[in-house]
Amino acid sequence: MLSGFHEILLRDEMYFVRVDADSTTRLLETHSPDYGGSTAAWAHECRAGRAFCFTPGHRPEVLQDKAYRKLLAKGLLRVQRL
Repeated sequence: MLSGFHEILLRDEMYFVRVDADSTTRLLETHSPDYGGSTAAWAHECRAGRAFCFTPGHRPEVLQDKAYRKLLAKGLLRVQRL
């Protein structure tokens, strides 16, 4: 993970995605003892703009979690600086 980001524990639906590690800044990794891990938040330049993807946040408890909201805000700020 990048500096300024830290581990949070959430119970949520996981999406499994593949990213091009050479052109993508991975911001968050998910890990499940049953299903393994995946990139859950990433950012990269896309033509003349920037893309930010953040896959967690499918349950009301997750959306209301202060640590989740802080992590999402940091990711949005990070993509502005790519």
